[in-house]
Amino acid sequence: MVLLKSHVRILKELVRRGDRGMTASKLIAKREYRTKVIKYLESEGLVRVTYSGGGMRVYATERARKLLERLEKEKPELLVNS
Repeated sequence: MVLLKSHVRILKELVRRGDRGMTASKLIAKREYRTKVIKYLESEGLVRVTYSGGGMRVYATERARKLLERLEKEKPELLVNS
């Protein structure tokens, strides 16, 4: 699995939001990036997506929470200023 700092920042925001999740458009502004990034994170099992109407709502999975905890211990520099 390859994660960029932007992916880590997205996951951190979703974990912070908890069960409320977040609309995908607020998470990633550009539509063409939004679809690719969300689908990638979903394929890795890091996010769960629900569709309602024309929008997507994104939630962090338990795997994402564990990954962020591990990153915090091993590579805290990735979580600074994100």
